[in-house]
Amino acid sequence: MKPYETWKSVAESEMTSEQYAQFWKEYLAQEEEIYKKVLKLDTNIFEGTIKSLAERFEVDEITFTGFLDGINTSLEEELDLDSYELESPIAFVINYEKLYFNMHEAKAKWLYTIKEWDTLLTKEKQKEIKKAHRDSHIVVKKEKIGRNDPCPCGSGKKYKKCCMLKDEAEVE
Repeated sequence: MKPYETWKSVAESEMTSEQYAQFWKEYLAQEEEIYKKVLKLDTNIFEGTIKSLAERFEVDEITFTGFLDGINTSLEEELDLDSYELESPIAFVINYEKLYFNMHEAKAKWLYTIKEWDTLLTKEKQKEIKKAHRDSHIVVKKEKIGRNDPCPCGSGKKYKKCCMLKDEAEVE
């Protein structure tokens, strides 16, 4: 079985609520340690195999595969995790700003508050990314146009005789 298949089967296996809580507690602690090590490095480029990278970050291959699964959307180019074997060559580039944003998206406070971020992103940049994340979730309610109101396109016609007809035609 390939590492990603194994990771999914372990993470999605049937467990009691206590086993589930224990599994994720242990995994998330290991994930946090990987992130601390990654953020301390002077590079965002990683190469090797799943096996060699797992050894480098002092975790087992399946845990490292879980880490790759979690970070995949924060890479410059996503990995096709299904295709990798333990000894397959693998290379990826982490986009740290995207990663910081995605950690907020995942509500992973234990990850976006680790002190290692301070060497990579200034406090101002961290605040900017956090604000961008908050702003991306704000719903702006548009003012409804009444059918007898003047059309917003500026034609001088009533909305019902102008753009409302176009809007209805697009829906059909």
